[in-house]
Amino acid sequence: MMPTPSLNFVAVDFETANASRASACAVGLTKVESGQVVETVSWLIKPHASISDFHPINVSIHGITAKMVEDKGISWEKSIERMKDFIGDFPVVAHNSGFDRSVWNHANLIAGSAELAPDFFCTLSLARRFTSSGALKGLVTHRLNDLADHFNLEQVHHHEAGEDSLIAAQVAIKLMDISGSKTIEQAWGRPTSSGPIRSHRAPVPVKVRQNNLPSVVQTAAPPEGIAGEVFTLTGALEAMRREDCWAAIETAGGSIAKSVTKKTTVLVIGAGASESMPPLLGENSKEKKAISLLEEGQSIAVIGEPDLLILLNDN
Repeated sequence: MMPTPSLNFVAVDFETANASRASACAVGLTKVESGQVVETVSWLIKPHASISDFHPINVSIHGITAKMVEDKGISWEKSIERMKDFIGDFPVVAHNSGFDRSVWNHANLIAGSAELAPDFFCTLSLARRFTSSGALKGLVTHRLNDLADHFNLEQVHHHEAGEDSLIAAQVAIKLMDISGSKTIEQAWGRPTSSGPIRSHRAPVPVKVRQNNLPSVVQTAAPPEGIAGEVFTLTGALEAMRREDCWAAIETAGGSIAKSVTKKTTVLVIGAGASESMPPLLGENSKEKKAISLLEEGQSIAVIGEPDLLILLNDN
């Protein structure tokens, strides 16, 4: 593939210490200029004292310990300044970007800042869309390591933030080649917005597909709790049976709508136990109905299975 002069972006990857989205403990960033990787940086971050416990599950995934960040980590405030300097005015890309953007926003909030992260372009969303359209063949799942294998990208340390950001950048370049687009914005079918653009918990633009054409709808911010919300589920959950999930939601004060209706306030897309904030692609009747209602102005948040489990665990 020949270099693309207008293809500039930065890929970002976070690791967290525990289930809290605010507990960023490492970040990796890879810069792409004119379609070529030019630099990868990464460092450890000290989570805020209130959410600084390192859960054994998280440590088993990324290998980062409390002692490591105590010895070599820097504060979130210093990390943000370093990240902004590195990113500049480039578009930001991540794999399963709902997770990484949520980490950025929640870490800001717990540090006392209401400033939001820039909009992210999601390689997971684009890979799923290309698979659905037939432009990308041979994939059943779309995890970052699956795409790395598919594109023959060498990855030695999965879940090392720097290397994951590098793989995400390389995947984005491969997807750009498939799309035939010259810029990140063209490939995702929307303009970019950089820098802090909304107050905390403002609606989030989510890319959707209807009739194979890209468009943008405004989803509501993810809920802060279960009580008072009306949940609709689509897709399969890995952590529990759907009936058990309904019961847990109702016990926590929420309600269930088995179909998307004008009462639905939260659509849960079961796209895998690790897929947070999955893209809304209109791939089934519930997603299509949600898109229609969103376009009419209804307030519906779209979350994934791990986001739902966090809400249930908080009750």
